[in-house]
Amino acid sequence: MYSNGADNPADSHSQQNDSRRDVLFDAELDDVTEFWTSSDDVPARVVRENVYLGDDVEYPRFVPTRRQRRAIIIGLPILCIALTLLMLGLSAGTVVGQAKAAKDAASGLLSGMKTGDQNVVTKNVQSLSQATATMRYETGSPVWELASFTPIVGHDVANVRNLVQVADDVVSNGVRPMSKDLSSVSLKSFIQNGVINVEGLQSAVYLLGELAPSLKRANESFSDMRPGVVSPLNSAIKDGQATLETLTALADNADVLAEHVPMMLGANGEERHYLILAQSNAELRSVGGFPGSWGLMTVKDGKLDLGKFGSPQQIRQAVDAAADEIFFYKGKKEVDMVSDVGFNPNYPRVGEMVSQIYALEQEGYGDGYLMVDGIVAVDPIFLGEIMKLTNGSVDVEGVHVDGSNAAEYILSRIYWELPVGKQDVMFAAIAQKAFSLVTGGLGDINMSDFGAMVQKGAANRNFMLWFRDSEEQDIMETVGLTGSLETDPAQPVLGVYLDDITWSKMDWYISANTTFGDPIVQEDGSRLYHVTTTLKNNITPEEAQKAPKYVTGGSGNELVKNKGEMITYVLLFSPAEGKLENVRNENEDQMVYSKNFSMDQSGRYQMASAYTRMQPSETMVITYDVITSPEATEPLQLDVTPTAQAIAGW
Repeated sequence: MYSNGADNPADSHSQQNDSRRDVLFDAELDDVTEFWTSSDDVPARVVRENVYLGDDVEYPRFVPTRRQRRAIIIGLPILCIALTLLMLGLSAGTVVGQAKAAKDAASGLLSGMKTGDQNVVTKNVQSLSQATATMRYETGSPVWELASFTPIVGHDVANVRNLVQVADDVVSNGVRPMSKDLSSVSLKSFIQNGVINVEGLQSAVYLLGELAPSLKRANESFSDMRPGVVSPLNSAIKDGQATLETLTALADNADVLAEHVPMMLGANGEERHYLILAQSNAELRSVGGFPGSWGLMTVKDGKLDLGKFGSPQQIRQAVDAAADEIFFYKGKKEVDMVSDVGFNPNYPRVGEMVSQIYALEQEGYGDGYLMVDGIVAVDPIFLGEIMKLTNGSVDVEGVHVDGSNAAEYILSRIYWELPVGKQDVMFAAIAQKAFSLVTGGLGDINMSDFGAMVQKGAANRNFMLWFRDSEEQDIMETVGLTGSLETDPAQPVLGVYLDDITWSKMDWYISANTTFGDPIVQEDGSRLYHVTTTLKNNITPEEAQKAPKYVTGGSGNELVKNKGEMITYVLLFSPAEGKLENVRNENEDQMVYSKNFSMDQSGRYQMASAYTRMQPSETMVITYDVITSPEATEPLQLDVTPTAQAIAGW
C-alpha cells in the first residue's frame, strides 16, 4: 500500500471518479488529499482508503464517515438489545410455562399434605423441583443476564431472576429433603370436631424449623430487591417478602414455639382461657374499634370450648394507666371502661388492661379471680373473611349472613334494620358462629389462604393477639401478630389513628387516606417526608336526616351540633426517635377546641392530636412533615386505624 503521492501507480485511476468531491486516505489514514471536479455545486463526500491489489490494479475501499460511525455506534447496541429481548421473550415463554407447572405442583403438594398421601406428596415435590430447576436454568442464561442491564425493564428482569433463584433454593434445600416427612403433617387432622391435634401441630412446627436456613437466604434476597416498572411483579415481591418475613420468624423460633404450643393448647389437662374481643369499626378506637362484645374460650388438651358472647359496656372496673399513657386518656390516671382502653393504639397494653378489667369483674360477680391467658381481638372485617374462607353462614332473627355481607351487615345495616335491644345479640351470634366455623373446619380450608388471611388481618389491625406469658408474647411479636407500635428507629412507621368522639356508629361513613412522596435526605442522614392525610365524612345530608339516632349519635354530647356530623379525635405518631413538624389543617371551622394540632412527647414518639369536626359530605385535609431518625434504613411505612371504607366503597 502506498501513500497518496505522485509515485502512486493507481493515482491516475483514482482521479477518474465522476463529478465528486473525494477525500483520499492512505492506508494509515494519515494524509488526506482533497480535489474537486468542475461539475460539483454541492459535492458528495466520499471517504475511501486506497488498497493495493497488485502491480497493476488498486481499488478504493470505502470506510465509514464520522456520521456513519456514529450511526453504527448507536445502532449496534439497539440491535443487540432488540435481539436480546427477542431471545428473552422466547425463553420467557418457557419460564411462564414452568411457573404454572410449579404453581400446580405446589397446589398438589398441599392437597397431599392435607390427606397425608405420601405418593401424592412425592410426585408433586418432584414436579415442583423440576419446574424450579428449569426456571433457574433458563433465567441463568447469558440472555437473561444481559437483559438485566437493558434500560427500563432491566431491573424487573433482575428481580425475576432473583425470584426464581429463591424459589429453587427453598425447594431444593428445604422442601425436597423434607418430602418424606411432609405427608405425616396432615392438615386435615390439625382440627377435627373442635379438637386440635397438639402433637401434629408440634411436628409441623419442628418441620418448619428445618426450613430456617433456606428461608433466611430467601428473605435476604427479597430484602435486596427494589421495585421496578412492572406493577404486578412489584406486588408479588411485596407480598412474598411479607410472607417470608413471617415464615422466617416462625422458623427461627420453631424450637421455642414447639415447646410452648402444647402449653398454649392446654396439654396435660392444664386449662387455658382466652378472651375473644369483638371490635366494631363503626365506632373507631385508635387500636381498632369499639369493643361491642366479648366471650371466653377455654382450651384443654386441644379441645376448644367457646362460651357465650356478651356486652362489656356496663362494666366499671378501674385499672391504672402508665405515666406515658395518661395522654391517651385525657389526663386520667385510671381507666374503668373497656370501651375507653382502646384510645391507646398499642394493643399489647390494651390487651393487658382489658385482662385486668375482666379479672376484676369476674371476682366482683363471685366467680373467682380469672386472669385470662390471652386476648384475641377481631373486627367484623376479619369475621367476614373467616366466613368467606370457610363458606360459612349464620341465620339469626330471620337474617342470613355470610362472607359476602357479614362486615356490611354488622357495621351498618344492623343499626338500620334491628332495634337497639337486638343489635348486640346479632353481633354476638355472628362472632360466635365465625369462630365455631374455624375451630370446626380448619382441616377443610386452604392453609395457604388461611395464613394469608391472618397475616393481612394482623397487618391491618383487624386481628391481634396478646398473651400473658412473656415468652409466648415475644413469639407473637416476632411474627407481627400483636398490634404493637414499632420501636426500632431503623424501620420508621408513621401512625395515623382515629377515635370516634360523636358517641355514634358514624364511622361506617368515614374514609381516611394518607399519602407521601419520596423523602428529602437531610444533612444528618434523617429523611423528611411531606405527608397529606385526607379524611371525609361520606354520609350525605339526605342520608343523615333519615338515619336512626343510634347511627348519628350525639345524645348528651355537647360537642355535636348537627345531625350527621363527625367528631373525630385525630392522633398522629412520629416514627420511633423521629419528629412531626408543620402539622396543619387550613379549615379552622373543623377544629373543635383550638385552631390547630397540639404537640406532645411520649417516650420515643412525638405526637400531634386534635378534636376535629366534619359535616356530611365534608372533607378535611391535614398536611404535615415527618422526619425519621438518622438511623432509619427502610422506607417510611404506615400504621393506621382500620376503617370500613374498602367494604363501604368510599
